[in-house]
Amino acid sequence: MLYEALHTIVDRLNGHLKENFRQSEDKALLGGLLDIEGSLPERHRNKVLLSVVNLQEETVRQRSLTYVPLPDRKQLKLPQPYDFNVDLLLSAVFEEYDEGLKFLSEALYFFQAQPEFPVPGQPDAEYQQHLSFELVKLTYQEMHSLWTALGAKYVPSVLFKVRMLSFQNAKGTVIAEIEGVQPEGGIRN
Repeated sequence: MLYEALHTIVDRLNGHLKENFRQSEDKALLGGLLDIEGSLPERHRNKVLLSVVNLQEETVRQRSLTYVPLPDRKQLKLPQPYDFNVDLLLSAVFEEYDEGLKFLSEALYFFQAQPEFPVPGQPDAEYQQHLSFELVKLTYQEMHSLWTALGAKYVPSVLFKVRMLSFQNAKGTVIAEIEGVQPEGGIRN
């Protein structure tokens, strides 16, 4: 789910950047700032880079079971999905500073104009999940700590909190309905 959602967003951002800068090359890329050796990969140069810097479980919803009706008065018992918020760093990794600012600005226009994205792979439009993008305001100290933790030199960037990505395994337990008792504990008349 995380992979599909973020790649869909990168694809849409690339479409926007290509249209506005009249280019054929992808300028947005999903990846870490540095490779495993601590170097900037060549393919990340002159790109707007989207990097996951934190996954945090959303704990607003109580964990409970979900029951999905099946044919023949049976039900599928599913555990509550895991819900996550993703901290996504949008960085302008350009050799020319002003070129980086130009692409970062256009990326910000893109997210400002479309602050919500439908989650890919959900056929039921009535229950379609959306990812919302919210800017995160960092103090200088927090920004310094983030870039130090990343092990990279600062480049112009902005941090988004992407709310809320749900992970639900569709494999549950099929249960037969107990006559007269609903799964939520209610009694049927």
